[in-house]
Amino acid sequence: MILFIFLYRILYPLVILFLNIGRPFSLKLQNFLDMRKKQNGHYPWHITDYENCILIHAASGEFEYAKPVIRELLRQNKKVLLTYFSPSYKKQIEEFPGIKSCPIPWDYPALMLQFLKTVRPQAILITRTDFWYFFLRSAQILKIPIYLYSATLDLKSSKTKNPLLKKYYQKIYAMMNRIYCVTLEDENNFKKIFKLPYVETAGDTRFDQVLFRLQHPKLLKHQLLETSTDEETQKFIFIAGSTWPEDEHIIIGLTKELLKNSIQVILAPHEPSPVHLKTLQALLKAQNIASTYYTQSENWASDEVLIIDQIGILADLYQWAHWAFIGGSFKKQVHSVMEALAQGCYTFVGPYHFNNREALDFQKVIIPLDKEGILKISAVQSFSKKSEILDKILKTQNLKTLKTLQSHIQNSVRCRAGVSVVLTQKILESIGNRN
Repeated sequence: MILFIFLYRILYPLVILFLNIGRPFSLKLQNFLDMRKKQNGHYPWHITDYENCILIHAASGEFEYAKPVIRELLRQNKKVLLTYFSPSYKKQIEEFPGIKSCPIPWDYPALMLQFLKTVRPQAILITRTDFWYFFLRSAQILKIPIYLYSATLDLKSSKTKNPLLKKYYQKIYAMMNRIYCVTLEDENNFKKIFKLPYVETAGDTRFDQVLFRLQHPKLLKHQLLETSTDEETQKFIFIAGSTWPEDEHIIIGLTKELLKNSIQVILAPHEPSPVHLKTLQALLKAQNIASTYYTQSENWASDEVLIIDQIGILADLYQWAHWAFIGGSFKKQVHSVMEALAQGCYTFVGPYHFNNREALDFQKVIIPLDKEGILKISAVQSFSKKSEILDKILKTQNLKTLKTLQSHIQNSVRCRAGVSVVLTQKILESIGNRN
């Protein structure tokens, strides 16, 4: 255990930091190093007037789980300091209103102790994952309570299978004052594997964030997307979101059949770089399929693929779609299915989706589509062949069926929301009881 901590948490970052390994080859690594340097003699976390704040740690994309908790804390007039690990979300975090933020310091004992003595938070909230041993140990020394929320634990995880990792995480979880899990299954796994008594089910805060996002949509080019409620003039729309080349190979092979069946196609690549966009257009052209860019078009013809060449609007685009495919699932790991589900899209994923809890859980949400229950469909369908997805789309291509699907899927999402208010109240009461 001591060797693991030394190699992974001390020697590894020490080599990167002081020998600058990787700096010439990676701009992200350079940003990662630079944002932790002293500025004018002070570390980035030299924050005044933040004593007794609530410190929330969100490594990177976990910020999406933290947002609703932050809003609830601010509503209760609490000061919030957010720490993060990766530079990926730095801009978003710094622009979030009402809070202060800084990158989490290197996980060295003296540095972490100095950091927490400077900030003196009332409590530390860890968002889902990313555990720093000396960060937590320093909090213990200073008697700062630690809470983990939106936590999950899969029995197939390396945390439970690898003896060294299991021993490490046993120490990590033992430092928590309370662990709030997403599901009862997660709670039981924590208790079974790590023998923890202070675990309870609270739900997933990300659902609150997804619904908040829907209530605050971004402005889109509605003239491209508007659709009629009249079945005869209704646009049927299929969207492939956050796609990678591996996904696009499958989707482009499906596109001609969709267009033949009066289903319009939106393609939203995960990285819409100029090179990637040109490649997409060339691949479509090779199949005799016309395409147009979102930002450059005022009209979207029914026989054209609409390519989204702008980032930050995908969550809002799902509201116009009836079916959605989520990218990454033919590459390595599927992206979030939550945004598509929250809009009521009948959602498809490829074979690599086991990293995503919602992609798995919503396959168990079964929707009967007729009175006899002959046709039953999962909110999320996994597939490996183009014919499988085409068959499901064509079977559901009518307005009545799609409205039934949308209503059931949206209700299944909404019933999982409301976690943040209850969770925040529990944590604040626990902090109050300690004082």
